[in-house]
This record gives sequence, C-alpha cells and structure tokens, in this order.
Amino acid sequence: NPSRAILSGVVAMGLTMGMGSAPAFAGDEGAASRKQCELQFVPVSLAPELPATSRIATWLCYEGSPVGKTVQLLIHGAMFNHSMWDFPLEPEHYSYVDHAIRRGYATLNLDRLGIGINDHPPGMDVDLYSNTWAIHQVVQALRAGELGSASAPFAKVVAVGNSFGSALSLFESAVYDDVDAIL
Repeated sequence: NPSRAILSGVVAMGLTMGMGSAPAFAGDEGAASRKQCELQFVPVSLAPELPATSRIATWLCYEGSPVGKTVQLLIHGAMFNHSMWDFPLEPEHYSYVDHAIRRGYATLNLDRLGIGINDHPPGMDVDLYSNTWAIHQVVQALRAGELGSASAPFAKVVAVGNSFGSALSLFESAVYDDVDAIL
C-alpha cells in the first residue's frame, strides 16, 4: 500500500529527527571497539523469475548479541557505497553505524547491485526494479534469520535510505510491504 509506506516514512522520520542532533558518542570513545561486524555475501536474482546469479555484500554490525534487536537496513545513494554509513575517518563522529548500534540497534549495511565489492551484472540489468528486488531478498533473509552468525530472525526491519536509497526503500516497501518502518 503506497499510502501506508509514505505514512510510515513520515512517522519514522519524525521520530528520528532528534537522533542526529547530538554527537554520535558523546563521552564514549570505546564504542567502536565493542562493535562486531560480519561480512556476508547474499545470493540474489535480478528478477523474480531468474536464478540467483549475483551476490550482495552485507555487513551486519551490532553490540552484544543481535538476537531480538531491530535491524536498520542501510541503503546508500546512487553515487556512494556502504562506507557512507560507516565512514572510516573519525568514526566516533561520522559513522552512522556506530551511532545506531550504541542506541541498541543492529545495522545491515550493504553495497547495492553493481557497486563496491559485489558482483557486477551487466549495466542494463541494474535498475530500480532489480535493485528493489535484490533489497527485498535481503529483507527476507533478515526476516528468516539467514544473515549473521546468530542465525536468528530480527524482531523488526527498518529500511534507512539516502538519496536513491530512499527511493528504493519507499519502492520496496510499497511493492513488497515487508519492512516495519522507513527512514
């Protein structure tokens, strides 16, 4: 339901407005050392009727155990890769991943189709629809507990997008209705 997806996005954005107003780790310089991240490649197909011939690189990050946590699925924009969410320079100030995990979330950061360390399918096959379908497959893997060493489904999946990643979040939610919120 497109109306539900847009309303969910507006509500989630309103709830997180204050989240970015403070430094990521005011007074907690050791936070990055407690972060655990797992790199995993998720096999995906480019369309529902095709076999899974591509892989999406994902980084599941959390503190403590990921079991029972809400996971934020981080979807970068058109001109970026996963590092926009976990910037390596001064992560205590510039890492959204660190910011989110310090607040009790798990994050699943990814490189979209054809970007970063993923497989690179032919450019004509990488578009809004194939990206949306690939993200849907990642959401389903999170819901099934297929990602991470804990092998447990996440309580909630929240799609967090930037620029083109925001459009993908909205489109994925409207078409597949399988995320709990959108930022």
